[in-house]
Amino acid sequence: CDTGFGFSIAKRLSKKGFQVFAGCLSPSKNGGLELKSMPNVHCLQMDVSREQDINFVLNYIERNLGENELWAIINNAGISKGSEVEITSMQKIEEVIDVNLLGTIRVTKAFLPLLRKSKGRIINVASAAGRLTMPGFVPYSTSKQAIIAFSDGLRLEMQKFGVSVVTIEPWMFRTRLSDPAAVSRYVEKQWIKGSDSVKTAYSGAYAAKLKNHTKGLFASVMDSNIDKVINAMEDSVTSECPPYHYRPGR
Repeated sequence: CDTGFGFSIAKRLSKKGFQVFAGCLSPSKNGGLELKSMPNVHCLQMDVSREQDINFVLNYIERNLGENELWAIINNAGISKGSEVEITSMQKIEEVIDVNLLGTIRVTKAFLPLLRKSKGRIINVASAAGRLTMPGFVPYSTSKQAIIAFSDGLRLEMQKFGVSVVTIEPWMFRTRLSDPAAVSRYVEKQWIKGSDSVKTAYSGAYAAKLKNHTKGLFASVMDSNIDKVINAMEDSVTSECPPYHYRPGR
Protein backbone atom coordinates (compact mmCIF):
# COMPACT_ATOMS: atom_id res chain seq x y z
CA CYS A 1 0.00 0.00 0.00
CA ASP A 2 2.96 2.37 -0.14
CA THR A 3 2.46 3.22 -3.84
CA GLY A 4 -0.15 3.19 -6.59
CA PHE A 5 -3.70 1.94 -6.18
CA GLY A 6 -3.02 0.45 -2.76
CA PHE A 7 -1.78 3.74 -1.35
CA SER A 8 -4.74 5.67 -2.75
CA ILE A 9 -7.43 3.24 -1.55
CA ALA A 10 -5.86 3.10 1.93
CA LYS A 11 -6.09 6.90 2.13
CA ARG A 12 -9.64 6.91 0.76
CA LEU A 13 -10.92 4.30 3.22
CA SER A 14 -9.18 6.00 6.14
CA LYS A 15 -10.95 9.26 5.31
CA LYS A 16 -14.24 7.34 5.16
CA GLY A 17 -13.70 6.16 8.73
CA PHE A 18 -12.57 2.59 8.08
CA GLN A 19 -9.90 1.01 10.21
CA VAL A 20 -7.23 0.17 7.63
CA PHE A 21 -4.44 -2.36 8.00
CA ALA A 22 -2.08 -1.42 5.18
CA GLY A 23 0.52 -3.97 4.16
CA CYS A 24 3.50 -2.05 2.78
CA LEU A 25 6.64 -3.39 1.17
CA SER A 26 8.51 -0.32 2.46
CA PRO A 27 6.64 1.31 5.37
CA SER A 28 9.48 3.76 6.01
CA LYS A 29 9.48 5.35 2.53
CA ASN A 30 7.27 6.26 -0.41
CA GLY A 31 3.65 6.50 0.77
CA GLY A 32 4.28 4.40 3.86
CA LEU A 33 5.37 7.42 5.89
CA GLU A 34 2.23 9.34 4.92
CA LEU A 35 -0.01 6.40 5.78
CA LYS A 36 1.61 6.12 9.21
CA SER A 37 0.53 9.68 9.96
CA MET A 38 -3.11 9.11 9.05
CA PRO A 39 -5.86 8.26 11.54
CA ASN A 40 -7.28 4.74 11.46
CA VAL A 41 -4.29 3.37 9.50
CA HIS A 42 -1.95 0.65 10.73
CA CYS A 43 1.03 0.60 8.36
CA LEU A 44 2.66 -2.84 8.46
CA GLN A 45 5.67 -4.40 6.77
CA MET A 46 4.49 -7.10 4.37
CA ASP A 47 6.16 -8.80 1.44
CA VAL A 48 3.51 -11.12 -0.01
CA SER A 49 6.20 -13.56 -1.11
CA ARG A 50 7.17 -14.15 2.55
CA GLU A 51 4.91 -16.37 4.66
CA GLN A 52 6.41 -14.96 7.86
CA ASP A 53 5.40 -11.41 6.90
CA ILE A 54 1.84 -12.51 6.15
CA ASN A 55 1.57 -14.41 9.43
CA PHE A 56 2.89 -11.41 11.37
CA VAL A 57 0.27 -9.13 9.80
CA LEU A 58 -2.48 -11.70 10.42
CA ASN A 59 -1.54 -11.98 14.10
CA TYR A 60 -1.34 -8.19 14.42
CA ILE A 61 -4.80 -7.74 12.95
CA GLU A 62 -6.28 -10.42 15.19
CA ARG A 63 -4.84 -8.64 18.23
CA ASN A 64 -6.07 -5.21 17.13
CA LEU A 65 -9.58 -5.86 15.84
CA GLY A 66 -11.08 -5.51 19.30
CA GLU A 67 -14.80 -6.23 19.09
CA ASN A 68 -14.81 -5.63 15.34
CA GLU A 69 -14.55 -8.19 12.57
CA LEU A 70 -12.41 -8.07 9.45
CA TRP A 71 -14.68 -6.99 6.62
CA ALA A 72 -12.47 -7.13 3.53
CA ILE A 73 -9.01 -7.80 2.17
CA ILE A 74 -7.72 -6.12 -0.98
CA ASN A 75 -4.97 -8.07 -2.73
CA ASN A 76 -3.22 -5.33 -4.64
CA ALA A 77 0.49 -6.21 -4.61
CA GLY A 78 1.83 -6.47 -8.13
CA ILE A 79 4.98 -6.25 -10.20
CA SER A 80 5.79 -6.40 -13.90
CA LYS A 81 9.13 -7.62 -15.23
CA GLY A 82 8.12 -7.38 -18.82
CA SER A 83 9.78 -8.15 -22.08
CA GLU A 84 9.29 -10.97 -24.55
CA VAL A 85 9.40 -14.43 -22.99
CA GLU A 86 12.61 -15.60 -24.63
CA ILE A 87 14.38 -12.38 -23.67
CA THR A 88 13.18 -12.36 -20.04
CA SER A 89 15.11 -14.47 -17.54
CA MET A 90 13.33 -17.35 -15.83
CA GLN A 91 14.13 -15.73 -12.49
CA LYS A 92 12.16 -12.61 -13.42
CA ILE A 93 9.22 -14.64 -14.73
CA GLU A 94 9.12 -16.56 -11.44
CA GLU A 95 9.21 -13.30 -9.46
CA VAL A 96 6.12 -12.04 -11.30
CA ILE A 97 4.19 -15.25 -10.65
CA ASP A 98 5.36 -15.39 -7.03
CA VAL A 99 4.22 -11.87 -6.16
CA ASN A 100 1.17 -11.38 -8.37
CA LEU A 101 -0.44 -14.82 -8.25
CA LEU A 102 1.02 -16.80 -5.37
CA GLY A 103 1.09 -13.68 -3.18
CA THR A 104 -2.65 -13.25 -3.75
CA ILE A 105 -3.26 -16.90 -2.88
CA ARG A 106 -1.03 -16.79 0.22
CA VAL A 107 -2.75 -13.74 1.67
CA THR A 108 -6.22 -15.02 0.82
CA LYS A 109 -5.65 -18.41 2.46
CA ALA A 110 -4.26 -16.77 5.60
CA PHE A 111 -7.28 -14.50 6.06
CA LEU A 112 -10.10 -16.84 5.02
CA PRO A 113 -10.95 -17.86 8.61
CA LEU A 114 -11.54 -14.22 9.62
CA LEU A 115 -13.56 -13.52 6.48
CA ARG A 116 -15.72 -16.62 6.91
CA LYS A 117 -16.53 -15.40 10.40
CA SER A 118 -17.53 -11.91 9.20
CA LYS A 119 -19.11 -13.04 5.91
CA GLY A 120 -16.86 -10.42 4.39
CA ARG A 121 -15.23 -10.12 1.01
CA ILE A 122 -12.07 -10.76 -0.93
CA ILE A 123 -11.08 -8.15 -3.51
CA ASN A 124 -8.37 -9.21 -5.94
CA VAL A 125 -6.78 -6.63 -8.20
CA ALA A 126 -6.24 -8.24 -11.59
CA SER A 127 -5.96 -6.27 -14.84
CA ALA A 128 -7.37 -5.88 -18.32
CA ALA A 129 -4.16 -7.71 -19.22
CA GLY A 130 -5.80 -10.73 -17.64
CA ARG A 131 -8.35 -10.67 -20.47
CA LEU A 132 -6.15 -9.40 -23.30
CA THR A 133 -2.56 -10.61 -23.64
CA MET A 134 -0.07 -8.43 -25.51
CA PRO A 135 3.38 -9.51 -26.69
CA GLY A 136 6.07 -8.39 -24.29
CA PHE A 137 3.85 -8.79 -21.23
CA VAL A 138 3.17 -12.52 -21.19
CA PRO A 139 4.37 -13.23 -17.61
CA TYR A 140 2.29 -10.34 -16.25
CA SER A 141 -0.80 -11.30 -18.25
CA THR A 142 -0.40 -14.94 -17.23
CA SER A 143 -0.39 -13.96 -13.56
CA LYS A 144 -3.44 -11.73 -13.97
CA GLN A 145 -5.41 -14.32 -15.96
CA ALA A 146 -4.69 -16.79 -13.20
CA ILE A 147 -5.90 -14.33 -10.55
CA ILE A 148 -9.22 -14.03 -12.39
CA ALA A 149 -9.52 -17.83 -12.62
CA PHE A 150 -8.58 -18.18 -8.95
CA SER A 151 -11.21 -15.61 -7.99
CA ASP A 152 -13.94 -17.20 -10.11
CA GLY A 153 -13.33 -20.61 -8.56
CA LEU A 154 -12.93 -19.31 -5.02
CA ARG A 155 -16.20 -17.38 -5.37
CA LEU A 156 -18.05 -20.65 -5.92
CA GLU A 157 -16.28 -22.28 -2.98
CA MET A 158 -17.04 -19.37 -0.64
CA GLN A 159 -20.73 -18.96 -1.53
CA LYS A 160 -21.72 -21.42 1.19
CA PHE A 161 -20.09 -19.13 3.77
CA GLY A 162 -21.53 -15.88 2.44
CA VAL A 163 -18.11 -14.52 1.45
CA SER A 164 -18.00 -12.36 -1.70
CA VAL A 165 -15.06 -12.58 -4.11
CA VAL A 166 -14.50 -9.68 -6.50
CA THR A 167 -11.92 -8.78 -9.13
CA ILE A 168 -10.83 -5.28 -10.10
CA GLU A 169 -9.58 -5.32 -13.71
CA PRO A 170 -8.28 -1.83 -14.57
CA TRP A 171 -7.48 -0.77 -18.08
CA MET A 172 -4.13 1.02 -18.58
CA PHE A 173 -3.60 3.61 -15.85
CA ARG A 174 -0.42 5.51 -15.10
CA THR A 175 1.22 4.36 -11.88
CA ARG A 176 4.82 3.77 -10.90
CA LEU A 177 4.42 0.18 -12.14
CA SER A 178 3.27 1.24 -15.60
CA ASP A 179 5.27 4.44 -16.13
CA PRO A 180 6.28 4.33 -19.84
CA ALA A 181 9.89 5.37 -19.21
CA ALA A 182 10.30 2.82 -16.42
CA VAL A 183 8.80 0.03 -18.54
CA SER A 184 11.10 0.96 -21.43
CA ARG A 185 14.16 0.90 -19.16
CA TYR A 186 13.21 -2.52 -17.90
CA VAL A 187 12.89 -3.90 -21.42
CA GLU A 188 16.37 -2.56 -22.14
CA LYS A 189 17.77 -4.10 -18.95
CA GLN A 190 16.42 -7.53 -19.84
CA TRP A 191 17.99 -7.26 -23.28
CA ILE A 192 21.39 -6.37 -21.83
CA LYS A 193 21.24 -9.37 -19.50
CA GLY A 194 20.07 -11.73 -22.24
CA SER A 195 22.14 -14.58 -23.62
CA ASP A 196 24.36 -14.15 -26.66
CA SER A 197 22.26 -16.64 -28.63
CA VAL A 198 19.08 -14.65 -27.99
CA LYS A 199 20.80 -11.39 -28.95
CA THR A 200 22.00 -12.96 -32.18
CA ALA A 201 18.54 -14.30 -33.03
CA TYR A 202 16.67 -11.07 -32.27
CA SER A 203 19.33 -8.44 -33.15
CA GLY A 204 19.96 -5.10 -31.48
CA ALA A 205 17.71 -3.35 -33.99
CA TYR A 206 14.77 -5.48 -32.89
CA ALA A 207 15.54 -4.75 -29.23
CA ALA A 208 15.53 -1.00 -29.91
CA LYS A 209 12.26 -1.32 -31.81
CA LEU A 210 10.71 -3.29 -28.94
CA LYS A 211 11.84 -0.72 -26.40
CA ASN A 212 10.49 2.24 -28.38
CA HIS A 213 7.24 0.44 -29.23
CA THR A 214 6.63 -0.40 -25.58
CA LYS A 215 7.30 3.14 -24.44
CA GLY A 216 5.13 4.62 -27.19
CA LEU A 217 2.25 2.23 -26.58
CA PHE A 218 2.11 2.95 -22.87
CA ALA A 219 2.46 6.70 -23.35
CA SER A 220 -0.38 6.79 -25.89
CA VAL A 221 -3.02 4.88 -23.95
CA MET A 222 -2.27 5.59 -20.29
CA ASP A 223 -5.01 7.24 -18.23
CA SER A 224 -3.68 9.42 -15.42
CA ASN A 225 -7.01 9.60 -13.58
CA ILE A 226 -6.68 6.65 -11.21
CA ASP A 227 -9.77 7.83 -9.31
CA LYS A 228 -11.75 5.60 -11.68
CA VAL A 229 -9.95 2.61 -10.19
CA ILE A 230 -10.12 3.86 -6.61
CA ASN A 231 -13.87 4.46 -6.95
CA ALA A 232 -14.31 0.86 -8.10
CA MET A 233 -12.20 -0.41 -5.21
CA GLU A 234 -14.20 1.63 -2.71
CA ASP A 235 -17.47 0.36 -4.15
CA SER A 236 -16.22 -3.22 -3.92
CA VAL A 237 -15.70 -2.68 -0.19
CA THR A 238 -18.89 -0.76 0.58
CA SER A 239 -21.52 -2.07 -1.85
CA GLU A 240 -24.14 -4.33 -0.32
CA CYS A 241 -23.97 -6.59 -3.35
CA PRO A 242 -20.82 -5.91 -5.42
CA PRO A 243 -20.55 -7.24 -8.97
CA TYR A 244 -18.14 -10.08 -9.58
CA HIS A 245 -15.90 -8.01 -11.86
CA TYR A 246 -15.11 -4.28 -12.02
CA ARG A 247 -13.46 -3.00 -15.21
CA PRO A 248 -12.62 0.69 -14.67
CA GLY A 249 -11.42 2.61 -17.68
CA ARG A 250 -13.11 0.45 -20.30
